[in-house]
Amino acid sequence: MKRYLVISFLVVGLALGGVSSACAEGKISVGVRAGLGNFDMADINETLTAWNTIIGFLAYMNMNFGRDTTAEYLQEIKSGMDIEGYVGYNITDKLAVRLIAGYLASKSSGSLLAEDPGYKLTLDLKWRPSSYFGGVEPVIRFDLERATVWLGAGVAYYWATLSAEYNYEETGQTPEHETLKLTGSKVGYHGFLEGELPLTERVKVGAWVGFRSTGVIDVEEDGATDKLDFSGMFYGGCISFAV
Repeated sequence: MKRYLVISFLVVGLALGGVSSACAEGKISVGVRAGLGNFDMADINETLTAWNTIIGFLAYMNMNFGRDTTAEYLQEIKSGMDIEGYVGYNITDKLAVRLIAGYLASKSSGSLLAEDPGYKLTLDLKWRPSSYFGGVEPVIRFDLERATVWLGAGVAYYWATLSAEYNYEETGQTPEHETLKLTGSKVGYHGFLEGELPLTERVKVGAWVGFRSTGVIDVEEDGATDKLDFSGMFYGGCISFAV
């Protein structure tokens, strides 16, 4: 991990060193991309399915006791938000390189409430996989009649986190509260196609679609382990500004 951090700092330093002259030549652009990404969270979803079995069992037992019972089951995590920003440097009219940074996140929550006079049971569960990432992507530019199309691929380093929360309270019992925060990191790859239309002389808006491959990222903390995978299609809108 230290090796990748050193390389990242060197790349950023070289890029910043050329910003002043590049701005004067109109070669710098900045952009923001926001949308959705499909995630491959097979291991997390197995855990969520197991907890749904527990929620269902507790709901069944409490309904048999005649208690007012409301259950909300955990949803499988298959997608989440994808927010990215970049600073691009136009090497030629057709070739550019971008430094990117972004954030991926999703969540799943479930609960159970069972009560009658003199008794109350509550169960709340939350799972939040997320990841920051930063990297570099070379891109090729194609100019159409009005639109600009970018074809790119890149490599990024992902700092992933899995946060989990468990809260259980029952009349006559000691409340239970647990939180976990597992972390891990890994190199991943991506490729994309981006199309833009001019909004003003210096501002363009458009859309982008691509595929990300992170593979399984092992996350752990104090002996607890799990696996995250943010691989899948991503898509959304984008806006860019020429500096």
